Amino acid sequence: MFEKIRLLVVDDEPEVGNLLKHYLSSRDYEVTVAYSGEQALGILEKQKIDLILLDVLLHGMSGGEVAKIVKEKYPQIKIVLVTAFQAAADKIAQEVQLAGCFIKPKGLEDIYSRLQKIAV
Repeated sequence: MFEKIRLLVVDDEPEVGNLLKHYLSSRDYEVTVAYSGEQALGILEKQKIDLILLDVLLHGMSGGEVAKIVKEKYPQIKIVLVTAFQAAADKIAQEVQLAGCFIKPKGLEDIYSRLQKIAV
């Protein structure tokens, strides 16, 4: 039996985070959801995570700030940004090495298939 990929979804919209958790948990992922950057960083201190699906626009700490901290403390974790704004993703990508970026809106199947390519 293979080990599931440990995915942290960070989105301040509970309906989005819960939808992604439900959908991706039924696939090849062990999914944890954080509803803020601060909560995400707290989870990373306690759990082993392989991949983060990170919204850029969060209340409080921004996705860009979270990405910088994650890459400093946990360089092995892959980060995929999710945003409606390509310019925001490009700016963060200049500062932090990303595994990918999804521009909203994307269907669940598209997100799943793209994560499969990144997670390997």
